[in-house]
Amino acid sequence: MYRRQKVSRSETQPAATLSENGLDQIVRSLYLAVEMKDSYTAGHTERVAQYALAIYDQMDESQKRMLPRNDLRYAGLLHDIGKVAIPDHILQKEGKLTPEEYEIVKLHPTTGADMVEQIESLAHISRGIRYHHERWDGRGYPHQLKGEEIPLMGRILAVADTFDAMISTRSYRQAVSAQAAYKEVLRCSHTQFDPQIVECFKKAYEKGALQVKKPGSE
Repeated sequence: MYRRQKVSRSETQPAATLSENGLDQIVRSLYLAVEMKDSYTAGHTERVAQYALAIYDQMDESQKRMLPRNDLRYAGLLHDIGKVAIPDHILQKEGKLTPEEYEIVKLHPTTGADMVEQIESLAHISRGIRYHHERWDGRGYPHQLKGEEIPLMGRILAVADTFDAMISTRSYRQAVSAQAAYKEVLRCSHTQFDPQIVECFKKAYEKGALQVKKPGSE
């Protein structure tokens, strides 16, 4: 649907064409479009962005120089924008997806990244959107990248997104406690997640920086 283009900006280069306020307005409009389509997503994107920034704040300065903080925030808010292209009967289905339906859902990182690449001032964050479902062990999607082949944005968002998914109730499963989700993230270090990012997540969680809300508090 959206033609992928080559982008010359690196992951470390911040957006410069628009003012920060202008970018904020564009990003807000885009992620609200997803929230209006999928009730589950309401609040999810903002929480993922918050958790990603909490992880980022625990990273050392050499890692932070690789990725501007605001770029990570925008990528967190837009990581699921590709879901606007998923048919409602799949996105809002109650119960387990069929293998065919799951393959359609798995297209959303690519679709979302292709969409964002069309916005010149945001094109450089598309890497985080495209690769937030890749795994450290190479068993993720869409391109089965492994280890540090996965852009830093994608590695951070993978942890933040998975943590929020586990503590959120879906139509087909109940949420688990924040403590249980925390332990699962730690268990998946070196397999699903970058171990260094998991260490930063651990520090943020233990400091209370993730600000996890109890069910029904929103």
